Amino acid sequence: MSKAYDVKTMTIHLQGVGRQNAIFAGNIMVGDILVWNYGTTSEVLSIEDPGKAYIIITERYESWIKKGELLTSERKMKKDRLVAYAKAQSVKSPDQYEAEARDLVNQAIEKYGLSSKTISHPMGGFLLIGDDSSVLNIQAAWSFGSVESCKDSLARAQKLFDTGVYFE
Repeated sequence: MSKAYDVKTMTIHLQGVGRQNAIFAGNIMVGDILVWNYGTTSEVLSIEDPGKAYIIITERYESWIKKGELLTSERKMKKDRLVAYAKAQSVKSPDQYEAEARDLVNQAIEKYGLSSKTISHPMGGFLLIGDDSSVLNIQAAWSFGSVESCKDSLARAQKLFDTGVYFE
């Protein structure tokens, strides 16, 4: 990968660091730890949203000149810019999505009085809800590990919870 950023994989190349996971600046939240060139980091203290295209963050970082001295500054960024992160509040792991999806499914089973059984499959876990015609596929982190497949599972679980019906 020679591009400095890659929206498809949500990564960015930083000088002196290499390829890092990234989020869009518009998704940055207070408390996120951002990573910059040569491995410097900053903590997001506040966010202003003055318009539809830009945000302004107030960040705290350690001085490059005087070790241990903490400085604050503001940084203006386009919302669609990729920013590397070490810890992002808005980023969930596949396990977190899976746990949320399973929790919604269990709530739906109780809410609508549905019966269920889990079927193991080499490509992931399948959950039968009600009868054989109502199959909900919960992508487990152990099966694919992709955040996108887990987000899809969460959306399917939400549909089941909202309506009591899910057809694959």
